[in-house]
Amino acid sequence: MLYLYATGTMRSFLSTIFLSLLLPCAVKGQFNILPNPGFEDTASCPTNYGQVTSACKDWRSFTSSSPDYLHSCNSGNLSVPNNYAGQQTALSGNAYCGIMTHYTPVAHYEYITAHIPALQPGGMYQMSLAVSRGSFALATNNIGIFFYDTGMAFHNTTGLLTDTPQIHFYSLGT
Repeated sequence: MLYLYATGTMRSFLSTIFLSLLLPCAVKGQFNILPNPGFEDTASCPTNYGQVTSACKDWRSFTSSSPDYLHSCNSGNLSVPNNYAGQQTALSGNAYCGIMTHYTPVAHYEYITAHIPALQPGGMYQMSLAVSRGSFALATNNIGIFFYDTGMAFHNTTGLLTDTPQIHFYSLGT
């Protein structure tokens, strides 16, 4: 299992991140081991905020926060490319997820997760991630991906998780 870890460390602000593709690949075979990497497979068209778990196949919230699932089948605030956070086309297809990396005055962080097959010790894997800042939001400088074998499948919090991601993207742009 993996979860996407994102926090805003530069200052306290609202930041919405749109994930268009999360793609780990075995380097030799170049096959995708992540289910629904482009968020295209739907259980249903999203009708409200916070519906990653109920509307997007294979993805769910890792905490009690409410990450958003945006898809072109929605004609309102959760549509692609125009939605509550501005305008952003999907990297490919018609869908992406939106998360808040930090919201004040209360500590609110959003995380998404998906199950992947067990990785082989000593194996080589490639991970890529596409992120876009929402048009009406500030950016973050702290995004990571955490892999684990066992552990809690759900954290009952909207606060910052203290796990240290094995893959960490920070200070990679504005």
